[in-house]
Amino acid sequence: MVMQILKLDHRADTIVGDAITRGVSGGERRRVTIGVELVKRTRVLYLDEPTTGLDASAALAVSDFLRQREKQKKKKKMI
Repeated sequence: MVMQILKLDHRADTIVGDAITRGVSGGERRRVTIGVELVKRTRVLYLDEPTTGLDASAALAVSDFLRQREKQKKKKKMI
């Protein structure tokens, strides 16, 4: 579900990559990082400028998803 909302489902079997190995794009890498933080079992989620570097569509998807998660009961608090 998180991968679909962050529009990463088409990259499910793709490595993220590093300085040597080409992997996902920069915007996809940022969304992967957000997704990893969302599935961790923490009570507080701190995201510093989570939409910086994303295109408008991805930024809207991330913002809407975070807003939706915040409104649900017993979910992480976002700062």
